[in-house]
Amino acid sequence: MTRTLLTVFTAILGLSLLGSCQAGKNDPGRTYAPDMTYSQAYEIYVANNLTEDGLSAMLPSEHTVPFGRTMAGEPTLEPWIFPNLSDADTFKIMPAMRKFENPVEATAASIAEGKKNYGIYCGICHGGNMQGKGYLVTGTTYAQAPANLMDDRFLYGASDAWLYHVIQYGKNSMGSYAFALSKEQRWDIINYIRSMQKDYIAEKAAADAAQALAAANAPVDTAAAATAP
Repeated sequence: MTRTLLTVFTAILGLSLLGSCQAGKNDPGRTYAPDMTYSQAYEIYVANNLTEDGLSAMLPSEHTVPFGRTMAGEPTLEPWIFPNLSDADTFKIMPAMRKFENPVEATAASIAEGKKNYGIYCGICHGGNMQGKGYLVTGTTYAQAPANLMDDRFLYGASDAWLYHVIQYGKNSMGSYAFALSKEQRWDIINYIRSMQKDYIAEKAAADAAQALAAANAPVDTAAAATAP
């Protein structure tokens, strides 16, 4: 008898719970925080006792950057015109990329900004000297070596637009940094990379010249030269 009553009670409870779920597809059910769910929005020009000036319309916070504007208040750059394609199709549009010039002048301020953001986002992989030996490689067990930006293919082959393309969409194990860097900041980083590459080329040329001069002025072993076949 007890088991029968328990079974009946369980069935009634289950049916009541199922019935409570049929209030309607658009019914959200019980509201636990009605003041948040049904918040009372203020009209723009209505008095507001929660603000310092008593107005509901408030100016943006200090240093707020409007959407579509730079920190200086200038309009941001246009969206990137080259789509994210396969490697083969990207290779086909590289000639057009070579004609696309960096719209951000390589001023001292741009290079300084690029250096700062390179250190934040790029240096851990590509290294401070940009030769692909960042902490991710030297300090961890990360298997795939990042690109050496001082390799000839980056010194003389890669265009600024292609570097931007990689920052925009990512490449191989490198993900996109479009979420973290504005369009201007990406070009700033490229300006910094180019300045470092120029220094690298100049230093390498000076080292090669010094080595060639040392070899030319090295004393000749006359005895060895006389016995040489």
